[in-house]
Amino acid sequence: MSRRKSLHEILDKRRLYPVFQPILDLQQGQVVGFEGLIRGPQESELHLPEVLFPLAGQLDLRLRLEVLSLQAQVETFV
Repeated sequence: MSRRKSLHEILDKRRLYPVFQPILDLQQGQVVGFEGLIRGPQESELHLPEVLFPLAGQLDLRLRLEVLSLQAQVETFV
């Protein structure tokens, strides 16, 4: 399957997976927040953001990817 077709399938089926990285206050030793990150499907060549986001930009799908990423992060975090 082409990368273009793979990206369309990932977006159409909302196969984006958020991960959360804690933001620490090292002086207090506490978690003060989380940074939301997004990944494509584990088995996909579009799993890593450094592949996923540039391809979306090339295909004029960056805004759609960004919106779906935010939705997935909010739904998962809540």
